Amino acid sequence: MENKSRFYGLWVKKDADIKDVIASGIWINNLSNRDRVPNQMSMFRKGDKVFLYQNIEDIKIKNTPLIYFLSTDYKYKDNTIVKVKCWSIGVVKKINDKSLEVDWNKDYKPNEWYGYFRQDGVWDFEINSSNSLQQKKYRLLYDMAFNNKKQDYKWWLDNGLLGYKKREDNNMKNEFNENLTKNIILYGSPGVGKTHNTNKIIRLIEDGKSDREIFENIKANENSKSVDIDDIKDRVKFVTFHQSFGYEDFIEGFRPNEDGNIELQDGVFKNICTIAQKNLEDSKKEKSLDIENILNDFVRYVEEQENFEIDKNITIKVKKKSNGELQSFVTKGRVRNQNLTKDTVIRDMQNYFDGEIAHYKDIKPTYESKSHYHGNAQYYYKLYAKIKDFFSNKEEYQSTKIEQKNYYLVIDEINRGNISKIFGELITLLEEDKRDKLEVTLPYSKKPFKIPSNLYIIGTMNSTDKSIALIDIALRRRFA
Repeated sequence: MENKSRFYGLWVKKDADIKDVIASGIWINNLSNRDRVPNQMSMFRKGDKVFLYQNIEDIKIKNTPLIYFLSTDYKYKDNTIVKVKCWSIGVVKKINDKSLEVDWNKDYKPNEWYGYFRQDGVWDFEINSSNSLQQKKYRLLYDMAFNNKKQDYKWWLDNGLLGYKKREDNNMKNEFNENLTKNIILYGSPGVGKTHNTNKIIRLIEDGKSDREIFENIKANENSKSVDIDDIKDRVKFVTFHQSFGYEDFIEGFRPNEDGNIELQDGVFKNICTIAQKNLEDSKKEKSLDIENILNDFVRYVEEQENFEIDKNITIKVKKKSNGELQSFVTKGRVRNQNLTKDTVIRDMQNYFDGEIAHYKDIKPTYESKSHYHGNAQYYYKLYAKIKDFFSNKEEYQSTKIEQKNYYLVIDEINRGNISKIFGELITLLEEDKRDKLEVTLPYSKKPFKIPSNLYIIGTMNSTDKSIALIDIALRRRFA
C-alpha cells in the first residue's frame, strides 16, 4: 500500500438486497442525515477503493470468539457487540449526487469482524506513515477488508477498541487451554452438517483442543469427511427431542419393567450423569481397580467353561448385546433366568473390593424400591466373590490410577422438545459454574443430584423450523 492512501466503507441497510447492489454496481447513500449526503459524495474520486459492509446483528459477546480473550465473568452476562460483514470490495467508476457506480469484485469471499461500527452512509479512512493507534487500526481494517485477513481479536481488545475488559495475562494461559463451554448448540438449515459436526466437536474435545480452536474449526466447516468416534462410543449418548418427550424419559420416572411391574427408572440424562460422576469421583482417588478390563477377561473365562458355578447347582451364562458387548450374566440350574446386569456389577465391584459391600444386603436396588437391598442381591454377591477369585492373584489387574474422562450427550432437534417439561428443576444446574457444586433433590427418588463438570451437552437445532423462536429463553442463555 502507498504511504498515504484513502479508502472508504460503504454502508448498506440490514434489509438491503446485497446481491442486487453487487450485481447492479450501484450503491445508494442512505445516510440518515440527508443534509450531509452531498458532503460525503464530494469526497470520492474515480478509482477510489471501497468496501461494502453491513452491521448484520447485535450478538451476545459470550457467543463470539472474543470470549476466549475476555474476563471470564462475561461468559455469564448478556453484553452484546455488533457483528459486521464485509460483502465485497471494488473501485469507484462514477460519482453521482446520491450514489456511486462501483466495479465490484464478484469473486470476493465475505469477511466478518466485531466492533462498534454503526456509522451509516460513508466511512472514510486515510492511511499515513504515523504509528498512532488510530493508524494501526486503519491498517488492520484495510487488511481485513481488502486482503481478507482475519480480525486479530486479542489486539483489538488489548488496545481497548471494543469496549470490553480483557483477561489478565497471568490467567490467560491456564484459562485459554481449558474448555469453559460445556453446553453447545449447533444451528443451521437442513443439510449443512450439524449432525456431522457433533462428532467433530467430540473428537476435537478429546484431542485437547481449546474452545477457540473448536469454535474456529466448526465455523470453517471445511472438512466433509466423516469423523470416527467409535473408540469412545461408550461415553457418548444420543437422544432426539420431540413433543411427547418428557421429564420421565430424560431424568427419571415410573415405567413398567421386564416383568410388567411399575418401578422407578432412570432416564438417559440421569444415566450418563451418574456414569460421568462416578468417573469424576474415581479419578480423584489415589488408585482404583481396572474394573472394565477385569470384567472383559472374566467374561471370556466364563464362556470357556461348560458350566460355570457361582453356587451349588447355580451356573451363569453370558448374555451379550447385538454389538457384542456384555449385557448381563443369566443364572441357570437351580435358579433360572435371573439377570445380573453389567451396569450393576460395574457400579458395585470397587465397593466390594474395598470392603464396603460385606454382605449381600449391602447391595442396593438398581431403582428406587421399598426394599433396602437388591432383589437378586444374594446372586450378585456370589458373582462378585467369583470375580474376585478370578483376578486376585494376577498383577495386571492390581490397583491403577483412574483417568478422568469426558462424557457427551448429543440432543438432536433440541428446539422440538418442551424444555420446561423435560429439564424441570435441573435447568439451573446446566450452567458451567453450577457443575459439581449446586445440588437438587429429585422429586421422585428424593435423592440428591448434580451435573458433573466432565459432561458435555451438544444440541442441534434446525434454523428453518418455526419452533426455534419458541425455545425456552432459560435454555438459550445456558448454551453457546
